[in-house]
Amino acid sequence: MSGSWGNVHGDDDRWADLYADAERSVSTTAQPAVTPDAGSGTLAAASPTRPLESLGLLVLRVVLGLGVAAHGSQKLFGWFGGDGLDGTASFFADSGFAPGEVTAWVGGLSEFVGGLLIVLGLLTSAGGAAVTAVLLGAVGVKWAGSDGAYFANEMGIELELLIAAAALALVLIGPGRFSLDHGRVWNRPVVRAILAVIGVAAGIVALVMALQ
Repeated sequence: MSGSWGNVHGDDDRWADLYADAERSVSTTAQPAVTPDAGSGTLAAASPTRPLESLGLLVLRVVLGLGVAAHGSQKLFGWFGGDGLDGTASFFADSGFAPGEVTAWVGGLSEFVGGLLIVLGLLTSAGGAAVTAVLLGAVGVKWAGSDGAYFANEMGIELELLIAAAALALVLIGPGRFSLDHGRVWNRPVVRAILAVIGVAAGIVALVMALQ
């Protein structure tokens, strides 16, 4: 009888050892990978790479950037059936953005150059901030001209607001891995935040000018 109890206790000890080994294995596996932090000389958790998210940002950048750049080329060069500088300057002056020649250049370059920068992923936040400012001004123009309509089929602000929001989101998030900005010092969150504030502030100024 006593021998049987002794075997039972021995089995319990072996099961306890196996359970403890399993716990240690799980705990070790759950630890995040660490890499030396060059800035502080300490170990820091390695950041996971997210290529799928970067691919999504690339799609957004290409579609948004090319569309905005095409609109800028209409203003600057009269491409794609645009009015060119003279027609754009006249429209801007009538919309409250005087002098029209200067604001036509500013608006056209912001869209054309800003859009191309977004596509390339080079100085993306600067390009996105410029596009944000111009499109918020366009929101003001559409709002004033449509008596506050929202939907595009009523000549409202729908499309301009969506484009401005997409550009601002890129400023804040960054262009992702598949860009010329990746790993650059100017792509830091603090720089992106500053440029986002500048873009929104300039856009609010343009919006107010359009509504006056």
